[in-house]
Amino acid sequence: MFVLHDSAYREVKALDVGKDGSLYAAVVDGKEREESRPPGPLPLPAAVTTPTAEVTVSESFAVIAPQAAPTGPPPTPRPAEGLRGGALKGAVLRVLPSGEVDTLWSSTEETPHALAVTTDGVLVGTGNKGKVYRIRDDRTWTMLSSFPAEQVTALLRGPAESLAVATANPGKVHTLESSSGARGNFVSKVKDTETVSAWGQLRWEASAPAGAEVQVQTRSGNTASPDSTWSDWSRPYVRGAGEPVASERARFLQLKATLVAKDGASPILDSISTAYLQRNLRPQIQSITVHPPGEVFQKPLSISGETEILGLDAPVGADSRTGPAGRGPLPPATSYSRKLYQRGIQTFSWKGEDPNGDNLLYEVHYRRVNDARWRLLRKGLTDPVLAWDTTTVPNGRYVVRVTASDAPSNPESLALSSEKESDPFDVDNTPPTVSLILVPPSTVRAIVRDDSSLVRKAEFSVDGGRWQEVHPVDGINDEMEETYEIPVGNLGTPGPHVLVVRGTDLLGNASTARIEVP
Repeated sequence: MFVLHDSAYREVKALDVGKDGSLYAAVVDGKEREESRPPGPLPLPAAVTTPTAEVTVSESFAVIAPQAAPTGPPPTPRPAEGLRGGALKGAVLRVLPSGEVDTLWSSTEETPHALAVTTDGVLVGTGNKGKVYRIRDDRTWTMLSSFPAEQVTALLRGPAESLAVATANPGKVHTLESSSGARGNFVSKVKDTETVSAWGQLRWEASAPAGAEVQVQTRSGNTASPDSTWSDWSRPYVRGAGEPVASERARFLQLKATLVAKDGASPILDSISTAYLQRNLRPQIQSITVHPPGEVFQKPLSISGETEILGLDAPVGADSRTGPAGRGPLPPATSYSRKLYQRGIQTFSWKGEDPNGDNLLYEVHYRRVNDARWRLLRKGLTDPVLAWDTTTVPNGRYVVRVTASDAPSNPESLALSSEKESDPFDVDNTPPTVSLILVPPSTVRAIVRDDSSLVRKAEFSVDGGRWQEVHPVDGINDEMEETYEIPVGNLGTPGPHVLVVRGTDLLGNASTARIEVP
């Protein structure tokens, strides 16, 4: 006994030998239990189970497309190296008489159960989708037929290149003739557009001998699996250059291609495509963050000599911060930008989302609390951040409103928008006033008063020394005017001394006053 090949797969399902002495093997991983058909939308099997016509499709067809041969022989795959991620369920290997091993086919979705070598390639029966493929030595492959069964479990060559096919779940035996039939059809998987959509033009590419014909039909519905709520199959489309899809607007679409042969010559369908327009869904502003007063963010990758503030005087019509197709928007710049402080600037950031993945434009309005009129602050924003120079408005309590529009990605008549208001916030760019009184014999009384916000704290310094915080007379800083008493009777050295008091309001504005004490 001699081992011809020790593969990375755990089980050999079927073997057959070609005329040149090559050994063909259907192998499966065996690490995971092969499950029955997964939940979710199921593809409709072909209406016939005999090979009446041959359609070449790719494993991951958009609708119907050819499978091209690789440019060079790939290495023998490992079970964990799926073409689309995940473990490979199975493969077809060719062991040449010289001992070289070639992987002709592999799949992360289907498991090969049976194979039979013919003069035109090796036939492979798979599960759990009940299909028969023809795989050639150049690694091109063709799906010959799809059966209303879970697995194709056995293939047996008969006379004149005919083939007996045994299926399981349900168990049946079918016969496939080698010659093309007069008529055959292929039904695509259900295509999901993710929302109710309007259909555009249907086009296909095919080569048809004289007298042969290709017809395509469509049907649509709003359930993942076709049922009685779906529309009927449409009239046959016959112009491959393009015809409007006649099926009802819906979320799901399915296509059926019928091939009509002439004198044994079958048409070949290469690809089918159709355009669709999703129903536009309204964008949403999920949240608005009002950052602390004066907190700003430096623009990422700023190359100028000056500090550039993110969202401050942003240009209208700047490029949208949208990532590659299908990946959604990039993270907000405030999450990775350098944080700075700039007095008088109020920064807002928000999270905008669009169910269709459209690019969004933002407008920001503001109003004073108890004022009914909104005033435009900025429009044409593409970044979800704005830095507002609040020294341009009077002190007071304000709110902002952010409006998101998907107009950049939709015709004007179909564009939608939504808006959201922020929590109220204070604008106060005026420092408090500080007045000092010497109260004999040895106390300085400080009164800190602010017109717009609460007093946050008071501090004093003697003769340029360090700042020392002092508490208000009533014990807590919770009013717009607070009184503080500072004892100066024992300063340690002969006077006079210079006492400086600094008062700070809730928004960080500060002012000082000085007095000489003996």
